[in-house]
Amino acid sequence: MNLIFKNIYDQLCNLGRWYGAGFAFCALGTLISLFYNPSAVMPAFGLIASICFAVGFLVAFFPYAKKIWKAPLGRYLTVLVHGLALLLAIIPGRFLTTAATQLPSQYFDFTVAVCTWIYYPAVLILILAILLLGLILCLAVAEVLLKFTTLPLISQLIETTGTSISINAFRKFSLDSYRKSLASKFMNHMFGGAIVFGMALFAVSAYFLAMDNLTPAVRWMAYLADFQSSPIYPGIQKDARFRLMDNGVVAYASIKDHAVLITVGDYSQK
Repeated sequence: MNLIFKNIYDQLCNLGRWYGAGFAFCALGTLISLFYNPSAVMPAFGLIASICFAVGFLVAFFPYAKKIWKAPLGRYLTVLVHGLALLLAIIPGRFLTTAATQLPSQYFDFTVAVCTWIYYPAVLILILAILLLGLILCLAVAEVLLKFTTLPLISQLIETTGTSISINAFRKFSLDSYRKSLASKFMNHMFGGAIVFGMALFAVSAYFLAMDNLTPAVRWMAYLADFQSSPIYPGIQKDARFRLMDNGVVAYASIKDHAVLITVGDYSQK
């Protein structure tokens, strides 16, 4: 049974099959669109092909990500990326708090902290997408350089040099077929990575748009956690939940029609 699952895993990890399936669905969708409605065929086949390319890239990248995670420096970098994501998530967290309360977010510590954690997954995905974009650019440069080495004159020079060097890795690289295969592999990785990058940006933008619907929940959070009640505090409306601010301003929070209503007043108001 374990052998069966191992064979299935090995088949799934064959990135050549994923990339081949992606190209096959692209070709099949193009062929069918010649005889049928293209607007109905191409989106479906394009989506399936994109998923195949994305899975192929992730299958190819996963072993390297695993090695990076196991390395001591890789773990430090992982912690650094998570810390950077949490730090940057404070920015949209503050904006969401301000949009919900219509007041400066600096007065709502707990609410900002919770909103920061809400935005943390999206910011982390955005940082990983930016790192992925850097990898895609490196693959693009490497693919162009490899294509350059396949030019007849350059290729002949490399092959001649390879026969006089005893290093096996360079001899393998000197083969024109190997360099063409490597350039093709880099192009496939670049295409698959670009699709993953696009999916990540789409997910992040959808996540940020969905956060606009959280303003009522954020107001409730501020009402419960950041607004306080103090019956004997001087200059404050009796039995009101309030938040003291600068310049003699005080914010009040009350419940009206099952929603939190936030108003401001003068500190001397009773």
